[in-house]
Amino acid sequence: MPTQTTRCSRRHFLTQAGYTGLAMSFGQGWVQGQQAVAERRPSSGQNPAEAPNSLDLGTPRPFPVVEAKGTPFEIGDALGQALRHQIHTGIERRQEWFDDLKAIGLANQRERLDGFAAAIDKHYPDILDELRGLAHGAALPLDDILVLNCQVELGAMKSRATQDACSTIHLVRKDRILLLHNEDGNNAYRDLMAIGRLYPKGKPAVTALLYPGGIPGCVPGFNDAGLVMTTNFIGAQDVRIGIPRYVLGRAVISASSLDEAIAIARNPNVAYSFHMNIGSVPEQRLVAVDVSVGHSAVQETKGLFIQTNHFVLPDTKSIVQPGFHPGDSSDSRYRVLAGLIERLPPIDQVTSDDLVQLLQSHRSITKPYSPCRHPDATTDGRTLATAVFDLTARTLDLYEGNPCEKRLRRIEWF
Repeated sequence: MPTQTTRCSRRHFLTQAGYTGLAMSFGQGWVQGQQAVAERRPSSGQNPAEAPNSLDLGTPRPFPVVEAKGTPFEIGDALGQALRHQIHTGIERRQEWFDDLKAIGLANQRERLDGFAAAIDKHYPDILDELRGLAHGAALPLDDILVLNCQVELGAMKSRATQDACSTIHLVRKDRILLLHNEDGNNAYRDLMAIGRLYPKGKPAVTALLYPGGIPGCVPGFNDAGLVMTTNFIGAQDVRIGIPRYVLGRAVISASSLDEAIAIARNPNVAYSFHMNIGSVPEQRLVAVDVSVGHSAVQETKGLFIQTNHFVLPDTKSIVQPGFHPGDSSDSRYRVLAGLIERLPPIDQVTSDDLVQLLQSHRSITKPYSPCRHPDATTDGRTLATAVFDLTARTLDLYEGNPCEKRLRRIEWF
């Protein structure tokens, strides 16, 4: 088939015909015809009986695997087509939240959404092309895809600097390097997550968890240059127009070396704060990277290290973090993990199973904020997946859903 070169502007896009399924492989230039501009999102087909915040998972199904290759636009387009149903369903389930964020972005569009797009285009034009492709394949305006991928920055602009998401453990000793991460998010995504295997031209291939409508920039992932990455939300005070957190993460997971990845993460044009865990299989190193507007710090891990959703490194923990309060989700999970680590055997005897047990814990300082997150009447937070990277054995074990459910899947490395 001919190579697809059509690109979406920020105001106009062509839809792809038909929903293409869940697990499939797209070659370069895959297209299925073009239709007129879409004015409304297609229905997700969601069962009305399934409330957006329902606690019932039903019968869990394995995360679909989607492969995409080619140019950045073609990769985004393929992901958008394959996961169109999930993307629309995710928006519909969180419609009020989505509409509110979009209103923030459009309230001063030239400065906000257009400003983010301009910053992405200036520093990482390939990633903007991927976002355009994602919008094209999902039959959505680029504005909608930008909202999903700038959600933390837009939320911070309305003082929504809280997000009870993610717990991480590092273990580094002479014979073993482990990175474990609970990926926490909104319960609305409980059955909408996917695994992407991306093969871009001229860059390392990437395997990563995917949120509906999100590029792989805030999720556990690895590439065939031997880099691994997970991220943690940090609710610091300062936010500005610049490079969104998810975009920097997408650039990091495309790096070819640990030093390159660290330099990308510390880009001074960052729009908001975050924590990143980056490891290198070839170098057998694992680092913690803190970033905020005007500040960054890197610490190489030796021994055990814990991260939840507040700065803990010596050079950044004094940064104002209105999203962090003693006894809240991040503090509760951090203190539980710290207490459980004290009960572990000597570090040279600690196993990956020992650390998984910590992330499966339902203990909390403040209910329901345990490492293994479950929604209740007060919160929609849920652990959506748990990644266990063994940088020494070169393996990734992925628990789909809450780790206590033990739906374990071994993800092949390149």
